[in-house]
Amino acid sequence: VRETKETAGASHLIEHMLFKGTDRRSAEDIAVEMDAVGGNLNAFTSKECTCFYAKVLDEHMVLAADILSDIVFHSTLDKEELKKEQGVVVEEILMNEDNPEDVSAEASNMSFFGDEPLAGPILGTQESVRAFTRESLLNFKNEHYLPGDIVVACAGHFNEDELVSTVADYFDIPAQDGALQRPDVSYPGGRRTVFVEKDVEQVHLSITLPGFARDTEGQFPLAVLSNVIGGSMSSRLFQTIREKLGLAYSVYSFPTSFTTTGTFTLYAGTGEKQ
Repeated sequence: VRETKETAGASHLIEHMLFKGTDRRSAEDIAVEMDAVGGNLNAFTSKECTCFYAKVLDEHMVLAADILSDIVFHSTLDKEELKKEQGVVVEEILMNEDNPEDVSAEASNMSFFGDEPLAGPILGTQESVRAFTRESLLNFKNEHYLPGDIVVACAGHFNEDELVSTVADYFDIPAQDGALQRPDVSYPGGRRTVFVEKDVEQVHLSITLPGFARDTEGQFPLAVLSNVIGGSMSSRLFQTIREKLGLAYSVYSFPTSFTTTGTFTLYAGTGEKQ
């Protein structure tokens, strides 16, 4: 939500680049060290945050903290690696554009939020991704990836005292007063329709409606409602559109909650005549 048209895709590109080497580990070292203990190291970028995570046996918790803190705080963002990774992300964008279900959902989301930051695609655009330099990417990282904005979470089998000590050693996160300051994002309201023409076999329909923000009571009944409407094989949409009428193979609904707003989306893929 902190990206602009010019910096669209910065968070996702940074996510990729943090695995490409640090001051003391190469990209191969990062992968080999985690694989050597049978662990899993990965990351994802959503509309509001980027998460780096590791899954290891409890005896390797310190190694996981070491690697995670190393890539987050000490990645080099090498220029040559950046050039290669820009190509990789562009291919990821093209892959998504080859998936009409994703195109439909993204177009519906962009139309729903209009000029609000949540309208922007997580991956950015081919133009914005290719325009980044090491300096511009570092500037974005230094401005938005601050120790005081980091949340460290742990689940599983661990000793709490050892965990707290390990986190303090490797992350050294300063105390922060109050809640994190995030942009107050809403939706402009009103009915809008958007069409994206692609040479595919089906028509992919997405309808996006207002939902509820996280930490609000409304998100819970909406989750129940979504299950009733389109969350399972016994849902109204599935039983009516697929089972009774045979109009679609894929039909469902889902809620999405953000910090200050939310959406509720219904989807179906069907033939042009239907």
